Amino acid sequence: MLAAPKTPGDPAIGGDFPTVGRRPVGYLLKRAAGALWADQLALIAAVLTAERCDPNTVYNTIMMLHNRLDAIFAALGLTELTAWDPEGMLRRYLRGELVPGEGPATRLNFLLDYCNATRTTRRWLWNLPTAEQGR
Repeated sequence: MLAAPKTPGDPAIGGDFPTVGRRPVGYLLKRAAGALWADQLALIAAVLTAERCDPNTVYNTIMMLHNRLDAIFAALGLTELTAWDPEGMLRRYLRGELVPGEGPATRLNFLLDYCNATRTTRRWLWNLPTAEQGR
């Protein structure tokens, strides 16, 4: 994960990318470590950093994603990432069926962060040379 191609941890790049900020790294280590989606959050942090996103944006994105995924997985009783069905589960979350205490603004912000992180990571993956996509 820390050596993902075309990100700050890529040893082949040699310092052409900024490093992931201290706050996002600290959050990943203290709050998200051990979560089913911790590796995905680390990759998102690396990709957003490689895309030159502000460290506060990276921090806020991974914090929002982690907190909402934690609430959604708990509400559904999910214990494996393979059980995650984004289309169906996000629809239920956005309707307020899964975590009713969260307001519409929180649900919308989660959706925006989730879609942005997914889109940015997908674009990063597609832009990698074929040989590096499985690395």
